[in-house]
Amino acid sequence: MEVVLRLFPYQLSKLRLLASIYNTYRFESDPLLGKKFKPNLNLTFGAKEHSHSFQTVTLGFTDIGFRDDGINSECFAVAIGDSFTEGFIDGENVWVELLEKKTGLDFVNMGVGGYCPIQEVRMLKKYGTPLRPKLVLWAFFQNDISESYRVNKRLREQAEGKGQGVENWLIQHSLACQALQYIGQKINKVQRGGYSSRRPYKDDHLSFFFDMGYAKEEFMSNLQEGWKLTRESLLEAKAICQNIKAKFVIILIPCKEQSYWHIVKGLIKDSENYDIDQLNTLMKNFCEEQGITCLDLTPAFQEHAKKGEQLYYTEDGHWNKEGNHLAAEAILDFLKQQGLLPQGNL
Repeated sequence: MEVVLRLFPYQLSKLRLLASIYNTYRFESDPLLGKKFKPNLNLTFGAKEHSHSFQTVTLGFTDIGFRDDGINSECFAVAIGDSFTEGFIDGENVWVELLEKKTGLDFVNMGVGGYCPIQEVRMLKKYGTPLRPKLVLWAFFQNDISESYRVNKRLREQAEGKGQGVENWLIQHSLACQALQYIGQKINKVQRGGYSSRRPYKDDHLSFFFDMGYAKEEFMSNLQEGWKLTRESLLEAKAICQNIKAKFVIILIPCKEQSYWHIVKGLIKDSENYDIDQLNTLMKNFCEEQGITCLDLTPAFQEHAKKGEQLYYTEDGHWNKEGNHLAAEAILDFLKQQGLLPQGNL
């Protein structure tokens, strides 16, 4: 099984049942970042709702890959973030690439699925600053706070040499073991009722599964410690941008349930107990206190959601093509309003 999975990655990654395995295959471990993309990848991921190609380039570095199409002239902007920045769609339709096409400027995509602010500021410091960008776009998603807590713990254990036994080594390096682990996790999730919080919705224009547990509980776990770590990372990123004379802009990414809250609140009994925008408000207040430019994409997405536009995949929580295009348009308008684009590119 291991030999077959490794001999035919480009062919087998197209199979929906193996997509999650090759999602892990894209990464290699890194003492600073925890994980990073391998350089010079060329895969196609099959999925139930969508399939997309995935390529990486080195941008002149030797030890890492980035989901980008390369730099044609000089780097104007660096986009930092998690899977919403990496994009769950063909590279040409990721919002970062769309901004590049619309402006004629080089926007470098340094987004990595699963990253949190701790990893993102390290990415910016080690790989973003050598490119000397004039603009840094930092995409914040609500689970970044809880992920900061978990990732910090994992990175600390990694630095202390914990979790280095044979079983952990196999899980990190064996595609067959990763496949078996993935199957076990799915079975365990079903047995624990892990899908019971999902609510289906369908009308003439929209088809969704909304995750109530994800919207209410996941973002709130370990909030106090996670927020402390997130603040520290953002303040470090602000200082880095000041040192290289780059404008620092934080972009707040709404989850599916936020964008379609006008529908979601009618699917649950205790909607009045939900503060769906709590963490966005926390971030906006922080940005105002620290003098950081901030764009909240939630109003734009809610406006288009109320028009019956499907901006996310049905089951997956990421933006589809329409969602990425809306994000690019909203960010472009904001950059123009803030005077953050060269005059010739307005």
